[in-house]
Amino acid sequence: MFVILLNYKVPIERIDEHVVAHRQFLEEGYQKNYFVTSGPKIPRTGGVIISQLSEREKLDNILKNDPFKI
Repeated sequence: MFVILLNYKVPIERIDEHVVAHRQFLEEGYQKNYFVTSGPKIPRTGGVIISQLSEREKLDNILKNDPFKI
């Protein structure tokens, strides 16, 4: 398992532009059993994703497609 901590590096207005695409990315990860749960940090400075994958390289390859990363 892995705990992924996201920390926003741009203003929240730029993040908001990509929330819908990020949620679609997460939904696909749930359907493929990559992710167990996820949610925003409070205050809204980033988020958390918990993955049940055991291979770091596979997880890294998946996460590079997150709209928040791109």
